[in-house]
Amino acid sequence: MSHTDQPQQSLEYVDQDTLETVTRALSSSEETSLTALDELITVYPGDPRLRFFRGAVLASLVRYDEAQQELRQCIAIDPLFYVSWFMLGFIQLLHGQLEETRRCWAKLSEVPSDDTLQSLAHGLDLLVEDKFERARVELYATLGSNVHYPELNSFVEKLLAAIETRNNTSAPAESGEQHFLMTGYLANSTRH
Repeated sequence: MSHTDQPQQSLEYVDQDTLETVTRALSSSEETSLTALDELITVYPGDPRLRFFRGAVLASLVRYDEAQQELRQCIAIDPLFYVSWFMLGFIQLLHGQLEETRRCWAKLSEVPSDDTLQSLAHGLDLLVEDKFERARVELYATLGSNVHYPELNSFVEKLLAAIETRNNTSAPAESGEQHFLMTGYLANSTRH
């Protein structure tokens, strides 16, 4: 069971129907979703899923410091909420904090080796190493097999599109230029 599935019924967790309504709203209005998540968190402060989704929305609004804080709160509530470890590491990667990224992603060694999060982290590591073709293959495979974290699919699709664009306009990087991950992803204003 992934951590986005409904855990055993508890007073600390929002019901699955409400959670699904909020996650569907993520695709239409991030600000509305953020307001709904804030309201739910006041009622269900111990639900790590709400903290994760709030962190994801904040990241998509380029409010990275707040997003990292939310993801850390999610992890404090549930240290086994692996998708938060992944997202926290990804935000750190976008800001060039490779050591912090790898510390977060080390937690992913606890999930099965074929887990989507491990595959995605490996694909991103390949990008960091400028192994674009291998990264592209890894990320396409991840996209095709991702059933546990569908909220990450649009992110993977955007990364793949950026790789394809880079491959089609391939030119050697100038010394001092931002790495591909930072220029391609940070320039996109419609991230999720």
